[in-house]
Amino acid sequence: MLADAGIAYVSLAEADWDNAPEMPDTFRASVRDIFDGRILCAGRYDLHKAQHVLAHGWADMIGFGRKFIANPDLPARLEHGWPFNSLDPATMYGGGAHGYTDYPFHNQ
Repeated sequence: MLADAGIAYVSLAEADWDNAPEMPDTFRASVRDIFDGRILCAGRYDLHKAQHVLAHGWADMIGFGRKFIANPDLPARLEHGWPFNSLDPATMYGGGAHGYTDYPFHNQ
């Protein structure tokens, strides 16, 4: 029905809190089996998990929301295996520019 309705993509927003259960690969595979359009997955992804999901064809896109906030050069960090900046949750969801615009690029 979703494909027939012209849905652009399905978003699988996975639990992203500490100690959250992992989404089973069988669920991802079943979503792909019933929907042949674009699938976006997000929620505590790292490079290894993203590559695993993409390699199996269970998703077409991976969202790195919070990691992107703390790492303005995230694509380069993923490509080169550079470490991530730590995210300061106290600066999220309000306040000023601190925590949104001042995270350093790698080797700054």
